[in-house]
Amino acid sequence: EIETLLNEYNDDGKEPAIVDNKYNRPRPNDDELPGHFAEYWNIPMYGMNVVHTGGNMMQDGFGVGVSDDIVITESASQAGVTEAQVYEKMKSYLGIDPYHVTIDPQGDYIAHVDCWGKFLAPDKIMLARVPKSNPRYQYYEEVADYFMNTNCSWGYPYKVYRVDIPGGNIVSPYTNSLILNNKVLVPMGQYSTFNEAALELYRETMPGYEVIGVENKSAWDGWLN
Repeated sequence: EIETLLNEYNDDGKEPAIVDNKYNRPRPNDDELPGHFAEYWNIPMYGMNVVHTGGNMMQDGFGVGVSDDIVITESASQAGVTEAQVYEKMKSYLGIDPYHVTIDPQGDYIAHVDCWGKFLAPDKIMLARVPKSNPRYQYYEEVADYFMNTNCSWGYPYKVYRVDIPGGNIVSPYTNSLILNNKVLVPMGQYSTFNEAALELYRETMPGYEVIGVENKSAWDGWLN
């Protein structure tokens, strides 16, 4: 299928390529994979001197991107790249403009946008919400307010949907879902009440899709948290 897609690009006068950022984890074998793919498919690869990770990159398919600010801090500390240069590189290498870089509401070491946000459509975004008693509550609300007052690719404010999570160390990875053709695969958390509410929210906001909850039964069976 990949080779078919590459041929279609060539037939349309376009040239596919790989853009490679610096992986922000000390996993050198993982970091080398883009080069191996480029060699295997015989297509060019361009190095983008931005320290980044896939879990912290979300796109709407129309050139809008979302990450939290670890992409700024780590690019500066590990690669000497300024904030302005990060925005310029995301636009020139990947066509991402605007690029929404927010705070990390969860305040966790991993700092991945997929732990707290998910594009459901170019004008719909699902954001996690913790109880008011949670010490991170104000940060989650700050991010929600940002998107409520930001226009989507179609020129009007995002439709923001909130999925409730217990917070703390309770596993509730609902925004780390996979939209695949007409299915939405949603990882389940530890509490059935929150699980069912999350699945129902997906069904309400994505009519026409089959929403499937995937349990995390063990490290080898199901969806790792």
